[in-house]
Amino acid sequence: MSGSNLGGTRRGGFRLSAMYTRTAAWAIGFVAVVALFSAGHAAGGTALLWSRPSAMAAGDSSLIVGYDRGLQLWRWHIGAVPVLVGHRPGSAVTTMWAGDSTVIWCEADSTLFLARIQGDAIDVRWQMSLPGLGIDATSSGNWIAINVDGDSVLIVPVTGPGAGANWWQSGRSAGLATVALRDSTLAVGGGEHVDLIRARITAAVTLDSIALGSFVLDAAWTGDTLAMAVGFSGVKLLTTASDRFDSPPSSRSTGDAFTVIAATDRTWAAFDIFGAVEVFARGTSLTPAASLSSGGTLRAAAGRGNEYCILSPENGMSVLNVFTPQAPFWSGQQRLPGFVRALAPSALGMLAQADFAGVYRLGDTLSWWLMEHPFNAADLHADSHLVAATTLLGGVGLFALDSQLQQLPLANVRPPGFVRHGRLDGDRMYVLNTPSCDSGLSEYDISAPQFPVLDSRLSVCATVRDMELVPGGVALALADSGIWVYPRPFTGVSEPVAKTSVPATWRQLSWHGGDLWSLGDTGDIVRWQWADPLLTELDRFGTTATMQAFAVWADRLTTIDTTGDVSIWTWQAGGGLSLQESFQMQPGPREVAMIHDTVWVVEGDAVMRVELSPAAGIGDHDPEVVLPRRLLLEPPWPNPFNGSVRVAVHLHPGDWHVDIINVLGQRVTGWSGRARSPQRLLVDWSPAPGQASGVYFVRAHNAGYAESRSAVFMK
Repeated sequence: MSGSNLGGTRRGGFRLSAMYTRTAAWAIGFVAVVALFSAGHAAGGTALLWSRPSAMAAGDSSLIVGYDRGLQLWRWHIGAVPVLVGHRPGSAVTTMWAGDSTVIWCEADSTLFLARIQGDAIDVRWQMSLPGLGIDATSSGNWIAINVDGDSVLIVPVTGPGAGANWWQSGRSAGLATVALRDSTLAVGGGEHVDLIRARITAAVTLDSIALGSFVLDAAWTGDTLAMAVGFSGVKLLTTASDRFDSPPSSRSTGDAFTVIAATDRTWAAFDIFGAVEVFARGTSLTPAASLSSGGTLRAAAGRGNEYCILSPENGMSVLNVFTPQAPFWSGQQRLPGFVRALAPSALGMLAQADFAGVYRLGDTLSWWLMEHPFNAADLHADSHLVAATTLLGGVGLFALDSQLQQLPLANVRPPGFVRHGRLDGDRMYVLNTPSCDSGLSEYDISAPQFPVLDSRLSVCATVRDMELVPGGVALALADSGIWVYPRPFTGVSEPVAKTSVPATWRQLSWHGGDLWSLGDTGDIVRWQWADPLLTELDRFGTTATMQAFAVWADRLTTIDTTGDVSIWTWQAGGGLSLQESFQMQPGPREVAMIHDTVWVVEGDAVMRVELSPAAGIGDHDPEVVLPRRLLLEPPWPNPFNGSVRVAVHLHPGDWHVDIINVLGQRVTGWSGRARSPQRLLVDWSPAPGQASGVYFVRAHNAGYAESRSAVFMK
């Protein structure tokens, strides 16, 4: 990969927080924007939906994404969106670089890794401890260069003596931001200057240094030219001759906040954190060949061949084809969900709701709904025929619980404020929103689910932690006030009919087996008998304050604490619990749910399914990665072709169109329609007699998603 910095690190908030005191306020604002979008995914395995990506790099046919729990390996073929093929668990990835079949990355525990891509696996060859946090990394030839802590550079040989060991470290220099390596020549950018350093067998020699007068945020080699994003305001180019920089550098100021530079074989591109993209032909010109928008905030970007892959919280993975730099086009998109926030047992199996995407049915394959307002998933509940999916800002979406799971919401209700919980009970739906004094609990008539009708509202001026339906009432878990039960319907109701005798803070409620269960901040799990209007304590199980969530099914209780310990208990006939089995997961916030002999545990972006034996023992729970898909475009056949080519497209309900695009991004022909149910569509294309030979792209769109594949026409 000499001569370029293809696949170089494209990170998110890590570098911004470590760079410059003069831009601290701007960086805090950027982190806040990213946090807004980040707040508020098979048998015996893990259904991995998505996570918080922090870095991305591209090899020759692969894309590696670093996130907060390790690496994801994607197969990235020309003209198609990447496909997830594997992952490697680990700590949060802070920076990475990839080239050919090699990938290097740094994790938050200050460890550097070097690995080879072997098929669908990441094979670690060596690792070493760094003297600080790796903020930027690059590699070329036999050298790796790492920006450590934003104030020094570490150079390590890949093979031979000293491989995987500290070889040379620069002196301290505050404000280092980026490193770009070409052969054995390293460009180090930071503060308001760039240094040119050459790594030799015995020492690292500084060849040249040039002052830029503006902060260097990112850089990449494009031949003998160094392209840089500077000062959140524009781009600069530096050319080299005889180990020295040509001076002065050419520059172009823009109003865009460019923070990432990536390069392909014949182009380089500057990426703005708010979605602006400028594409440049390789050379010394700073006039962009094209300017466009990705339509979402930038999390990471990487380039290889004639394509860039851009990662954003809103759009997932978007592939930009730059075969013709003057006419780039988006050739595919893979929308990806965020953290799983809620689980719900249903007649069709376990359902999960994730940020940015919608609702999933977890099983041998993952089906999903697209939600109208998918951000900030909050709660999920299912009954015999409907699903209520609650989002903090988007209200409650009602879905029909059918075997296809591909329908858009039947309806969406949006009471004032932030919506926290939604519960279903036959032809009634109950919604809790905050600030609860404005409306609190709302009761809807959903006998016609496409047209919910508000029946009554109840003001509850208290902080509500959870909500559960009980026969004839609604139970609320209140902060510092215990459990209150209000009668249904709410018309004429102003006070609860029952309260727990001892005020306490309860964080979770669950109705199962004719009893109400609760988990308190002290770690106590209590089983209550509800006999309108009395709420009576039956059993109390004392744990620790680290207990985070529980689930009940039949005579089994599953608990999970903040340390990641998952325990399976059985209730004894005379009262009390007996521990049957336990296993360890990663620490952190999570949810847990049960259906029969299966336990489902949320671990951030993943849902682990654990099968229980009849004796309540733990079955196989080794992870297996599955990514949900909506649109599926099969490879064209035959390919290459000289008469006609056939393409199969798996559609889901919604509008669709299939287009044939040439290498200039021009539409040659196409087909369109509307699918009313899932189906497999066959499209045959016979080029016109005057159609030129060459590469064409088949691009399919369906229900807000896109995929593309290439086909070669040979006369």
